[in-house]
Formats: sequence, structure tokens, C-alpha cells
Amino acid sequence: MNVHGYTQDGAIEAIISGSHVIIPDDPDNRHRQLIAAWEAEGNTIPPHTPRDPTKEEVRAAMPALSARQFRLGLIDGGIDLADVETAIAAIPDPVERQKGQVEWEYAAQFNRLHPLVVQLSSSLGLTPEQVDAMWEQAAAL
Repeated sequence: MNVHGYTQDGAIEAIISGSHVIIPDDPDNRHRQLIAAWEAEGNTIPPHTPRDPTKEEVRAAMPALSARQFRLGLIDGGIDLADVETAIAAIPDPVERQKGQVEWEYAAQFNRLHPLVVQLSSSLGLTPEQVDAMWEQAAAL
């Protein structure tokens, strides 16, 4: 048994019999009873140590933008909407190009890590950090 420590919500993360498990801190739980026996041997459960979220986790948590916010954010960021349409028209795969056109024309909202957003960002020469900044500004519109 390898006890990693408490999780953010007070459960216990461990490897038991080769399986990764999240165990509720409930004395009636059979895995918690194994850990209690382990503790009785003088071991302690490490406390939860918060970690900084990764850039991808931060981006995944960014709010969705309405189509209006997304387009106004692009314009405020110096991106001509005709350039977006040109980038979509340049997608080599015809099916992906049509899907991109549908997303651009009909999506009610856009998520920061949607494949089309990521692809357009690259096609338009924007770094992920530039897109993050534009996204945050557009979210306030």
C-alpha cells in the first residue's frame, strides 16, 4: 500500500493492490480500515498540498464566450473577421473545413480549448497567451 495523502475534498489518495483509489475518510470503508491499520503502525497520511493549475487547466476553466463576445474580442484584438473566414477556407480537409464553417457561422458560444479556436489561433499567428488575454477581455464585453 502506498498512501499519497489527503485530497482537496478530504478523501485519501492511495495505491492499494496495484490500483489507484480515492478513499472517503469514512471509518466504515474497508479501504479506510486498511489505512487505519497502516496508521496504527506509526505511519501518517500526508496533508493535501495544493498545486498550481496547469495552463491547460486554466484555459479549460475560462468562461465560454457568446458568438458576439468572441467576434468583438477578435475585432478588439486587431483580427479582421475576413481573415478568420480565410483561415477557415484554408483548412485542407474538406469535412473539417465544412465543420469549421458551421461552427463559425452557427455556434452560439465558443470554448477556449475548442479545436476550431485552437486551430484558428495558430492560423492567425496568435500565441496561446495572446488568445488568453483576448479571451479575458472579450469575456467582459
